[in-house]
Amino acid sequence: MPADEFGRRTTDRKKHVTRTDVTMSAISNSFVRRDGANTIIGDLNVTDITITNFGDPASNQDVVTKGYVDSTSVSKSGDTMTGDLLLTTGSDET
Repeated sequence: MPADEFGRRTTDRKKHVTRTDVTMSAISNSFVRRDGANTIIGDLNVTDITITNFGDPASNQDVVTKGYVDSTSVSKSGDTMTGDLLLTTGSDET
């Protein structure tokens, strides 16, 4: 099925300009797909761009929002804690 230069598959040739030399694999390797089918390799420069609607993190390497950090961390300007607080030294120290 042909794809336009933005990776949209189309059968309506009047609606989209298609290029027969553009393949889905070339598009997938060149652009970030909205359906999450490919992965970004390298840096993504998002200067002056806001990314919104992140969910809460599910794994250690997930992105977190300011709201999540604010609601799950202790503020140095003053907060109330309940329960035990365990303080340990590093594994190399005694």
